[in-house]
Amino acid sequence: MEAKNYFDLGRLYRLAGNPQKSKESFQYVIDHFPDDSLARLARLYLNWSYSRENLRNHEKIFFNTCS
Repeated sequence: MEAKNYFDLGRLYRLAGNPQKSKESFQYVIDHFPDDSLARLARLYLNWSYSRENLRNHEKIFFNTCS
């Protein structure tokens, strides 16, 4: 039950626009409940989040060098 609470908290933080708190909640699930199926989902959310941030950073660099 605790894993679900932290997982849901991570999703709520993400929806509220607080990516740092979201990452912390997902990481808590991964660290404290590694065998729970929600830990796998938390990893997916984190990977998606980091991929999205990297894409935004690359777009900024690209568009700043092209203008």
